Amino acid sequence: MRIPPPIVTLVFAAVIIAVDFYSPSWIKMAGLFWFSFAFFFLAVVLLLPAVIQFVHSKTTVNPYTPQKSTVLVSAGVYRFSRNPMYLGMA
Repeated sequence: MRIPPPIVTLVFAAVIIAVDFYSPSWIKMAGLFWFSFAFFFLAVVLLLPAVIQFVHSKTTVNPYTPQKSTVLVSAGVYRFSRNPMYLGMA
């Protein structure tokens, strides 16, 4: 069974939120919200331009349909990372 990477990311995000919600208060660190927000912002900065680059190149974002790919994207954030979408989801 193939599960799309964004679904895997959302499931793990839900697990992280549930663990945070149900963990005792003495475990929680001060400033963790801003630390998490910084990583979320970095993820969006990587993901959004990557998806936009695919849309402008008129190629598929779906990794399970490589036959629908029309072009190899190597501009924008792809100059610095081979898989910025996966990096952003991680």
